[in-house]
Amino acid sequence: MPARIELVDADIVELGDVPLHEGNKCGVGEPKLVTIENTGTTNLRRIIVGVSEEASKYVQLAAVTGVEKIWAEPGQEIVALAGTLFVGERVSFWSRAIFSLEDMEREVEFQYQFRVQSVGRGA
Repeated sequence: MPARIELVDADIVELGDVPLHEGNKCGVGEPKLVTIENTGTTNLRRIIVGVSEEASKYVQLAAVTGVEKIWAEPGQEIVALAGTLFVGERVSFWSRAIFSLEDMEREVEFQYQFRVQSVGRGA
């Protein structure tokens, strides 16, 4: 089996509603911790996460770097892991929805996109 990344404990990630409070021009949803696992047979290095192009302006990502979340601008990729993700290991990142008053009320489907570097077969 080649390189393979799967969501842990979920088939889909639902970011939920985005409240817009009176006087605010932009709203953000509750952050959701997303965990992925290397289920392939190849060790992976430098896990870069993005969001499908059409929906990217509605989703923000943040790497898990400690207590404070540093959110990327909507549409920007993040480095979820700079080191090696060995076969069977997991890594997490944060995700949240973001909308402004100009966005119409609707559901937006999106896909996470992963770019990785294969660094050899796992054990």
